[in-house]
Amino acid sequence: MTDYSFITGQIRAQESKLLTQAQIDRMVGAESADEAFGVLVESNYAEYIDESTTVKDFHQILDQGLFETKEMILKGTNNDQGLWFLWLPYDVNNLKRALKARILEGATELTNFTDGNGYSRLGMIDQREIEDVVFRNAAHRRIPFVIHSTVQNADKIMSDKGDFVFVEYALDKALGKFFMDLRNNRIKQDNVFIKRLVRHWVDGLNVKNLTRGLVIREEMPPEESWLEGGNVAYFDAQKIKDTAGLLQYLSRTKYAKYLEELDASDAEGLLYKIEKATDEYLLEYLRWENLGASPSLVIPISYFERRLHNSRVIKLIMYAKMNGLSSEKIYQQLEHL
Repeated sequence: MTDYSFITGQIRAQESKLLTQAQIDRMVGAESADEAFGVLVESNYAEYIDESTTVKDFHQILDQGLFETKEMILKGTNNDQGLWFLWLPYDVNNLKRALKARILEGATELTNFTDGNGYSRLGMIDQREIEDVVFRNAAHRRIPFVIHSTVQNADKIMSDKGDFVFVEYALDKALGKFFMDLRNNRIKQDNVFIKRLVRHWVDGLNVKNLTRGLVIREEMPPEESWLEGGNVAYFDAQKIKDTAGLLQYLSRTKYAKYLEELDASDAEGLLYKIEKATDEYLLEYLRWENLGASPSLVIPISYFERRLHNSRVIKLIMYAKMNGLSSEKIYQQLEHL
C-alpha cells in the first residue's frame, strides 16, 4: 500500500503558490508581456527565474515546472498505478498520432515529436519508445496489454473500416477498459474516489466524441466509439440528430450549468465550449475531493491537474501579450481554454 503522507506534505506546501484568479487578472491587464511575466515571480515558477531569464523563456519555465512536478509525484508515490490515470492518456494520444503518421502518411519514424504537432512529453514513455511500439511492434511494460494489442490490430481495423477514426475509437476503448480494470482492483483506501474519477472521465470522453461526430463529421458517432462505465448512455444519445438536439440532451446532464446560452449554429464555438465543459466539471470534481482530504491518491492527481490547467492559462496569456492582443480578446480566448 502506498503511503501518501510525504507527497501530501510536499503538495500542500506548493498549493498556495499556484496562480490565483487575482494574479491571472493582473497578467491579463498588464501593459506588456514583460510586466505579465513579472507576475510569475510571485508563484511556484519563481525558482526557475533568475537575472538571466527573459520573457521569451516562459514556455521552457512552464514545461520545466510541469516535468518536475511529475517527477516529484512519481518519486513520492513510487509511480502508484492509480496515477496512470494522469500519464496514460498522453501515451495513448501519442500512439494515435504515431499510428496516423505510419498508416496514413507512410512514416517509418517520428520526425516532429513536439506539442505543436500534437504530441506530449507528459506520458510515461518517450519518443524512442513510442517508435518501438508503433513501428517495430515492441511491447513496453508501461503500455498495458489491452492497449498494445489494439496498436497491433490497428492495420486490420483500418482495412476493415476504411477510416482512421475507428483506430482512435478502439484505442479509447482499450484505455477505458484498462481504467475500468484498475477501478475494480483498487484497495479500499481510494476505491470510491477511483470509481467516481473513472466514471467522470468516461462520461467526458463520450461527450467529446459525441460532439466531434455531430459537429465535425455531421453524424452520430457509431457505437464503437462509446465507452462503458459512465452515466451517459449510448441508448439515449443515439437519438440525437443534430447540434440542437445535442444541446437539449446535455441540458439534462451534469454538464448543464457550464453550457448556458450556447448557439447550436456556432459549430466551432460549440465544440470548444462543450469540450471545455467536460474538463471544467472534472477539475471541479477534483477540487471538491481535494478539500480536507487525508493523504491519498486524490491529492497528487488533483494537484497535477490544477498545475497543468494553470500552465495552460499562463501560456495563453503570454502568447497573447507577445502578439499584442487586448485584455478583452485574451479573456475571450480564456473562455475556450
